Amino acid sequence: MDNKPMFADAKVGDRVWSIEFGWGRVINTNFDHSFPILVEFEEKKFSVSYTPFGQRFLETKQTLFWDEIKFEIPAKPKKKVRKEFFMNIYNPSDEYYYNGGLFNSYNEANKGASENLLITLPVTFEVEE
Repeated sequence: MDNKPMFADAKVGDRVWSIEFGWGRVINTNFDHSFPILVEFEEKKFSVSYTPFGQRFLETKQTLFWDEIKFEIPAKPKKKVRKEFFMNIYNPSDEYYYNGGLFNSYNEANKGASENLLITLPVTFEVEE
C-alpha cells in the first residue's frame, strides 16, 4: 500500500473537491508547514488550508479529493413489524386442508375448531409499516 499523501504533488492551479465546500483551486503550497495546501473555493470565495492527506484538521478524516465524491442517499428504512397469527389444519379423511382464516391467538383459533382439527400452527412474518 502506498503511504504517500494524496496531495503530496499538489500544485497551484490544481482543481480539487471538498465534501464540505465543493469545487476549488489550489492557490498556494508550502510543504514546510503542517497545512501546506491552500484552497480557494469557487462558490463562496474563501480559502481553507489542508494537510497533504486532504484533512482540514489533524486527527480528522480526509475531506479534500481530486474529484467529486457522489453519494446515493438512501430513503429512511421502513419499520418492520413482526406479526404472529394462528391457523388450523384439519384432517377429516386422507387429505389435509386449511380451512378458515388467520386467528390472533391460539385460544381464538381453537374456539371455533371442529372435531377434525389436526393441529393449530403459528404463522409468523414481518411486514413494513
